[in-house]
Amino acid sequence: MAQINYLTVQDMMWLNLQLTKSTQKWDYARLEEGVFYQYGHGKSTDVVAQAGRFITGFVKMAPFAKGNEACAFAGLVAFLLMNGKDLHLTDAEALAWVRDVWEHPSDASAKIEVKLEAHDLHTHHGTPDTRGILHEVVARFPETLKTLVEEGRVATLI
Repeated sequence: MAQINYLTVQDMMWLNLQLTKSTQKWDYARLEEGVFYQYGHGKSTDVVAQAGRFITGFVKMAPFAKGNEACAFAGLVAFLLMNGKDLHLTDAEALAWVRDVWEHPSDASAKIEVKLEAHDLHTHHGTPDTRGILHEVVARFPETLKTLVEEGRVATLI
């Protein structure tokens, strides 16, 4: 893999709006730190390890008043797709799988690795269609994302 592609702060803000169907209060510093969990320490060369940090770190930061769990899961799937990988999960399996990842955060990378399969990466001038990928993820996991929004914790923002 020549380069790793990343979601931006703006991507996650847009995703939260799509998932919660309303503008949420948010904390910029926590949002930025949550998004930065996609990056590796030193050289960013291990997509799976970085994905494991992102799925657990974004939820820990809880930058939005509502929808953090749904954003973390959808963001994880999108991050993997943007980098030529996909989780072999159905909507019916995804909720139990992601809750297990959050219950055992030290095993996140291993749990991601066993569900991975290669994915054709479609790019425009070498850049993945991030918005299109996010739309695809939301359409692919509607029940999982709906449940994560409805049952997710409400973050206290100062």
